[in-house]
Amino acid sequence: MRAKGAVFGALSDAEQRARSLDPSGSFHLEAPAGSGKTFLLTARFLRLLGLVEHPQQILAMTFTNKAASEMRERVCRYLQRAKRGERPEAEPDGELLDAAAKALARHQAHEPLLMGGELLRIQTFHSFCHALAAQAPLEAGIAPGSTLMAEPEQTFFLREVIDDTLREVALRRPEDPCRTALESRLLYLNNSWWLLAAEMEGLMQRREVLYDLTAALDRTRTEDYAARAVRELVEVELRALRGAFAGSPLGKAWGSFIEDLENRGASAGTELPRPVPGATWEELPQWRRIADALLTKAGAPRKSFGPASGFYSGFGKTPWCNLVRELEGDTADRLHRIRELPVKEASRPDAETLFDLILLLHAIIEAYDERCRSRRLLDFSALEMAALRLFDQVRPSDLQLLLDHRVRHVLVDEFQDTSRQQWRLLRHLFEGWEAGDAKTLFVVGDPKQSIYAFRKAEVMLFTEAKNGLPIDEHRRLPLESLVLSTNFRSQPHLIQWANGLFGQTVMRDPRPEIDEVPFIPSVASPATRPVECPEPPELALFNGWPAPAAARRREAEWLARNVWEETRESPDTRIGVLLFARTHLATYLEAFQRWKVPVQVAEGLKLLERPEVKYLRQLCRALVLPHDDLAWASQLHSPWLVLGFDDLYAVSLETGDSWVEKIRSFAQKDERVAGFWNGLEAARRHLGHEPLADVMEIAWLDLGGARIVSQRWGGRGLACCRRFFQLIREAETHEPVETLRRLEELLENAYEPVDPETARSGVSVMTVHRAKGLEFDSVYLPFLDWNPVVRQRSSQQPYLLERVPGSGELFLLAAHPDRLKGEPDPLFSWLARLQADRAWGEAKRLFYVAVTRSRTRLHLSGVVPLRKSSEELIFPPKCPLAWLNEHFDFSESPGAQGFSLPEGSEGGEVPAAWRREWSAGGDALRVLVEPAPSKPPAGAAETYEPVEIHPAAFERERPLFRITSPSSLALPYDEEEGEEDFEPSAPWESPETLPRLRGTLVHRLLADFACGRKLPSIEAIRSRLGREGMDAEGAGETARSVLAEVERCLEDPWLSPCFALPPDLLFVEYSLESLHDPRELLSGKIDLAAYLDGRWRLIDYKTSRGKAGESAETLCRRELERYAPQLAAYRQMWARLRGVEEGEVEIYVYLTAFNLHRKSAD
Repeated sequence: MRAKGAVFGALSDAEQRARSLDPSGSFHLEAPAGSGKTFLLTARFLRLLGLVEHPQQILAMTFTNKAASEMRERVCRYLQRAKRGERPEAEPDGELLDAAAKALARHQAHEPLLMGGELLRIQTFHSFCHALAAQAPLEAGIAPGSTLMAEPEQTFFLREVIDDTLREVALRRPEDPCRTALESRLLYLNNSWWLLAAEMEGLMQRREVLYDLTAALDRTRTEDYAARAVRELVEVELRALRGAFAGSPLGKAWGSFIEDLENRGASAGTELPRPVPGATWEELPQWRRIADALLTKAGAPRKSFGPASGFYSGFGKTPWCNLVRELEGDTADRLHRIRELPVKEASRPDAETLFDLILLLHAIIEAYDERCRSRRLLDFSALEMAALRLFDQVRPSDLQLLLDHRVRHVLVDEFQDTSRQQWRLLRHLFEGWEAGDAKTLFVVGDPKQSIYAFRKAEVMLFTEAKNGLPIDEHRRLPLESLVLSTNFRSQPHLIQWANGLFGQTVMRDPRPEIDEVPFIPSVASPATRPVECPEPPELALFNGWPAPAAARRREAEWLARNVWEETRESPDTRIGVLLFARTHLATYLEAFQRWKVPVQVAEGLKLLERPEVKYLRQLCRALVLPHDDLAWASQLHSPWLVLGFDDLYAVSLETGDSWVEKIRSFAQKDERVAGFWNGLEAARRHLGHEPLADVMEIAWLDLGGARIVSQRWGGRGLACCRRFFQLIREAETHEPVETLRRLEELLENAYEPVDPETARSGVSVMTVHRAKGLEFDSVYLPFLDWNPVVRQRSSQQPYLLERVPGSGELFLLAAHPDRLKGEPDPLFSWLARLQADRAWGEAKRLFYVAVTRSRTRLHLSGVVPLRKSSEELIFPPKCPLAWLNEHFDFSESPGAQGFSLPEGSEGGEVPAAWRREWSAGGDALRVLVEPAPSKPPAGAAETYEPVEIHPAAFERERPLFRITSPSSLALPYDEEEGEEDFEPSAPWESPETLPRLRGTLVHRLLADFACGRKLPSIEAIRSRLGREGMDAEGAGETARSVLAEVERCLEDPWLSPCFALPPDLLFVEYSLESLHDPRELLSGKIDLAAYLDGRWRLIDYKTSRGKAGESAETLCRRELERYAPQLAAYRQMWARLRGVEEGEVEIYVYLTAFNLHRKSAD
């Protein structure tokens, strides 16, 4: 008998590993990358197998069929080896063989079934749910005999139900609430049926989180749920803020600080709360007052103080001032962020919009469930909900009691990828658990490798399980927390490098509310033999100015050259080129082709990007859709029928309205076209009688497609064609048009298969997601300038659905603010920030996964912009390069500075002076800037001959000049002063909305009058304001005010003479352009230009009303100072346009609210 932990030798975590194999305990095991969790999972399963009464008392669950089959194969392999009496290859191997032998002895009666794996309950979550629901379908709420749809079929089925349901709702009576909701959503989406269907599809895929709302279908309950979720959202932030603020030096002395302000008569002393506020939603306004008092608008601690900002004179010289200025970054950031939180009194969630979505979603769920029952079908969400229904009964069912008796031990792999539904299922499995009943739970995973949020994974469930699995409100299944630290994969220098980067920078100070997780360092295994002269990680930087695309091509050349050199030195080495996104995949592959490096590409290029597939797709459309002129015309210049331009022109002149008729007519005159026509005509006769894939494949072969594709594109092209025909078979509905429609949808997300000619290559190109679980001798990480959140921020999502931090069970649904009203929605803005922050947190974990795939060597690269003014490289935020810059401080290195462009250079060739090399962090990282290029040698490997003929590369020409608007030259407002004091008098008003509307109307009315039009009535203006979302009372008051302001301007004796001028002397909202210098074009629009008293008078209307207590003269002087560069540009442009001296042009600022004009200084 081996001593406890002896099997794991001198490992630093030997006791934890041995403890995790104790069959009597339940454990929560955190296993970082390369720590050997697969071995422990297999060992524990085999140990339990030797103790249970029946093999099926052990349940092991994984997330993919591949993972389940691999685990089953490992267990069966050890059972078979034990049966043969094989000797162990190493000490840990002997432990597993001993356990396997005991399992065989324990279950001799089931040995054949055990050795074949039939009795091993190693399943995915979904297969387990299906097994449960199939045993009690009626209790589960599904039709007996229901089957799980394939993933593509789920999408087709869901879209079909959504379209049918929405059309049915549209035909209901006008007063039907669901039809009203449909009309409201269509109005918001600009009557786009496609956008509405996509919106509903997204909600249906996450319908389980809104199940309570869709089931109740009660407006009051919807409002209460939303308010409860917003409260939780706000209070989670406030709790974190209060903890940080109360622990700061200023927070600890807050009472004395307020007392000092009160004693000195500062207004802030009465406005700020005396005790540090609590963390309830009701106290949010107090925190916002603190933020406004202590921070600038940009969120930095104030640097200047005085009576204008609520403090007393001389405050800046007191110790209190230093405490404010020294607020720590995290505290100041949190204090700034809460300014955007919705205030309780003024921010009730948009219940109408929310209820519209719930109504439509409820109608679609009902139709979807009914059609699933009638066709005996299930999707993943329906399957999980069906399994959960079995446990939602007041009294335990027979199936629950049976499960409680049969399932004694549960093992869950990759627990960090658990979804909320799967979490609930685990909790139900242990509802009958009692202390001492010998049931165990073993969950293993690594929160730092949770990168599947798009599959509904919630990494914080792994963290919560450390405290035990909550069975109900009062009980938890205790789990002993164990953490592994030994890394068997990577060399010691790489482990040390990753520990420093992630522990000190990337994953430092994690924020749990946005799903960030703490970093736990690893140590190298004593058995790992360090390589001689280990190479530090290498970072290659490429200057993105002036052509980022050219810099990306240089990066690709460097990447291909390095990989080529490695494969020459060590032909058997395994190299992984891992991509954060496929954005620049084509550029990298082209470089590999130039260097003749064979690479395996996993889910690389889209299948539709392959030329042979494009031709096949058009051939399929021509067969199915005779009226598709583009499809038929494209066949005349396809691989199987290549006509010259003269012949194409001749075909176009043939009789007939459609191209199919023209081709049929031309076939009578040309043998080549006749052979093609006869082949397609024969194929069309089989349409509708035989599967479309068979018809297409036979037609393609008859046209010589296989031979031609093989000659032009080789095995890669043939593999893509086979994949295309496979997709047609998956889309088959025995109705050609519908099959084609499904095929088009499948092609949107289809990737080309692995090239058979490179299948044995040791170089793999794949995404980081795909590489999880793999390892390579050498890893390349290009595109480190990847921004994981830029796409989310730039997209205009119609709604956001996010889990509320802290609660776990609450989700918030918020619709995008109405574009007509133009007013911001604090809740939507906050959810957008939360979504982006979570994406950023997952990007950190994605970077960790990428770095930890390497055994020996790590190469990094990216493109960085150049700041021309300071001639230094810029490391943009929100990308992996930013983490490296923060950790190694590249910006302060001389190597990142002094990038001057030589005289006469247009940026076409990289100057030799730009090539730099230095070591960062001591010798921890080798940094190269623009490494010297080299051409692919003539003796490159001959095993891979590129057969692609690509079009000429598109080169973006450098613009002759840049276009600048004079309005962009205006100076920004001082963040301490702000733009203008504005007190909203109605809920819809905001500091941005009303002044903008007033300004637009005043400009429009003055321009219309100058063009000879009459002023509109108050009613017309009120109606226009109503269309912008203003209520009737506010619209009427604003209309009267705006019209009165314009009338006063027209009566102004200084301004009114301008409107009496003839058209050749008066120009209204006149657009003009002028070259400021040889490379800059100014383009703008002047409000009014008039020729009076022998001089040109340019007038720029300003509708601002200024700050409270500010005089018109002060406001006018401030506006002149701010807009001086803009006004000077207008003067220069007008003088050049009219051919006069600038001194003959006068330019004025005119304050419409005060009828005050002042001339800009020359």
